[in-house]
Amino acid sequence: MFKNIAPKRFLYSLFLISAFIGITLFNLTEADKLFSGIQEQLSNSLGWLIILAANAILVFVIYLAFSKHKNLILGGPDAKPEFSNINWIAMLFSAGLGIGLLFYGVAEPIMHLSSDAIHQEGATFSDQANLSMNLTYLHWGFHGWAIYGVVGLCFAYFSFNKNLPFRVSSFFSGALTQNAWGRVPLDIIAIIATIFGIATSLGLGANQINSGLGYMGVLEESFLLLFGLLLLLLYLD
Repeated sequence: MFKNIAPKRFLYSLFLISAFIGITLFNLTEADKLFSGIQEQLSNSLGWLIILAANAILVFVIYLAFSKHKNLILGGPDAKPEFSNINWIAMLFSAGLGIGLLFYGVAEPIMHLSSDAIHQEGATFSDQANLSMNLTYLHWGFHGWAIYGVVGLCFAYFSFNKNLPFRVSSFFSGALTQNAWGRVPLDIIAIIATIFGIATSLGLGANQINSGLGYMGVLEESFLLLFGLLLLLLYLD
């Protein structure tokens, strides 16, 4: 189980994640203000770039689907699919988008609709509703799938066709990744981003189950129940 672990990447990532969690737990109020400020700055300053990048990736994926590259077989010319299309679709929705889509599919448009920050003064209810749904589609529609698709294609192509390690650093070539000091930081950033993304997804799922059980009167909503649900979800994963 541990033979495929890269010691440098694992230990550096473990240290940085542990340090981040520890500092945050001991400074919850300050951390909340800091994260909220960073999120607001990124949204206000780089929101246009995020939307532009998402559209560019969508156009790129459409190009791949209709260009000569559409005939490229992932895994090599003789590779055969391990799963059927139905199984793939089921895995995409259950493992990839399940918790987030169930929660934010309803919560996000309502959150945007009730927010005054994104709507122009005097906008009608219809305009506000359309903008709220457009932002939700940006996150959960074709744009989101395109972003997932590009990353998935990169992993599949470089790992199975080029026989490179299953790492983000394998996507890149040139001077940046010629030595360990270029490759390792890229992989550490990817590991940290993945861990925090999984933690967010698990946290949302556990909170939903905790709240649902409390609302239905099955079990009293509590931190201990939430902790137990997190352990159960980790075990099932």
